[in-house]
Order: sequence, then structure tokens, then C-alpha cells
Amino acid sequence: MYQKYHVLAVSALSLLIALHANAQSTGQGADDLLYTYTSFTIADANDSSPAVIAASISNLAESLNGSIYALWSPTTLAEDAPFKGLTKNRYIAMLSFTNDVLISSKLVDSLLEEETLIAESSTKLYSSIELRARESLSTPDGFYVHRDEHYRVEHMDAAVSLSQRAWATWEDYWQVKVVGLFREIDEDADIAKLNRIVWYPSYEHWQATRNNTDTQSRDRFRERRQLLIDGSGVAVATNRF
Repeated sequence: MYQKYHVLAVSALSLLIALHANAQSTGQGADDLLYTYTSFTIADANDSSPAVIAASISNLAESLNGSIYALWSPTTLAEDAPFKGLTKNRYIAMLSFTNDVLISSKLVDSLLEEETLIAESSTKLYSSIELRARESLSTPDGFYVHRDEHYRVEHMDAAVSLSQRAWATWEDYWQVKVVGLFREIDEDADIAKLNRIVWYPSYEHWQATRNNTDTQSRDRFRERRQLLIDGSGVAVATNRF
């Protein structure tokens, strides 16, 4: 355990530098919480109930002086769905931390994989740009799309502004909810890696929004797509616990 916390201490300086760089470049009044986003596999899904999984993640969050923001579970997808889904033993956990807690992706993965319940995990660290529910996820069961989008740093503010202005009409028009927009904290100074999470009542509802008849948001989304780095925009679909 000492070695794991040594890893945390070593990474703290680079994390703080990255946070400062993000704050300087976004100009969006980002929330002051940090988020870990961990995709993990359950060793034996047949022996693990949602309650057991949630308890294990809750214990981890408490040990790190954080809290659970959201737990994401598999959802049913049509065979022709244009994105990936979680397999039956794959989950995503989002933990939140105040920015005075020193945290690293390596530490979270290391502690998770000490649990016999967890076979493998992969964690990313995020700051928030736009957060609709600060304390914990408030949207209901349904269909969630987590979309990774990459932008040149100099285009990020424009992409965020276009998103926010589009959502002003799009959410009410389609009765959907943006959960949040997050930026990955990493060492790539030239590319802003964003993760946008949106709730839809169902997969069929998501399909209906592809033919967006809300012209105001449609035009802004089109402008935003033009700023995307080619090859990004990959999405994963989930439900929530």
C-alpha cells in the first residue's frame, strides 16, 4: 500500500500542472470537482449482484475521500447500433473528488484490482466543463450515450459554446438531458479530449433525435462537427444502476 501512495505522490505535481493548464485554456468556469472514469470487468458476473458491485465501488470511493457520482451498467443495443455497448460483466464507475484531494488513475486501478471482484480496470481522470448534477447523477434509468470527442485546443472553447447554445433548445425539444461535459486530464497539450454524456429515455428515442428537426440546435451541432478531429466521436452506450 505504501508503494501505491508513493505513486500518487509522484503524480500529484503533474496533475496539478495539468489542471492549471486546463483552467487557463477553457475559459468556461469549470466546476471545481475532479472525476475518475473507470471501465472495469467483474471477475464472475454470475456471483455479483448490483448491490455487491455498488458496495465495492462505494468502499473504494470512501477510502480515497471521494464519493460515487455515477455507476453505469450494460444496456440492450440493436445489432445495427452505431456505437459500442458494455458487455454483461463490464461496468463504468465515476467517482468525484474535491480538488484538494490528490488522486491518480494509477491509484484507482491499483486499488480496484486488489478486489477479488474486479478482474481488470482502466481509469481516466477528468475535470468538468459543464455539469448539470453536481452531487450525484439525477437522471433516471434509460439510455446513456458517452461520446469521446477530440478537438484542437484552440477550437475547444468554440466547440463547448456551440454545444451549450444547442442544448438550450435541444433538451426541451427532444425531452433529453445532458448529464455533463468533461475534459480528460492528460499530457497532450495540443488536443482537448472531451467526454459528453447524455440521457435518452430509450434507444428508439436516441434514433429519433438523429433526424433533428430543431433547426437551431441542428445548425450548431453541424458547426461543432466541423471542428472535430477526424476519427474521434466514438461513443459507448450504457444504462445506469
